[in-house]
Amino acid sequence: MTALGEIDAGNLRAGADLLAEHEQVDVVQPVYERHKETFEDLATAESWVPGDQTSIPVSYDCTRHDLVPLGDLDIAKARDRVKYYGRLMDRMMTIEGLP
Repeated sequence: MTALGEIDAGNLRAGADLLAEHEQVDVVQPVYERHKETFEDLATAESWVPGDQTSIPVSYDCTRHDLVPLGDLDIAKARDRVKYYGRLMDRMMTIEGLP
């Protein structure tokens, strides 16, 4: 409700950040924990494919260019995924010319 209040007040980024945190910590993380072996198997399979398969591109084109690197963040950790979301939002705002 706090996130929706922020959005209603015009604080779009603050509201979106709160929604991202709720999604990753309260919704997605329990799924990761319940199916940990499956996600570990996926990570192993991805290591066999050349190139960066984890980072997400933010651009107007459907390519693997302009990746926002995951870097030192661990995709299995909810708070790291929230930090990564922030990196994605920062890149999108830069591309869109937003403050």
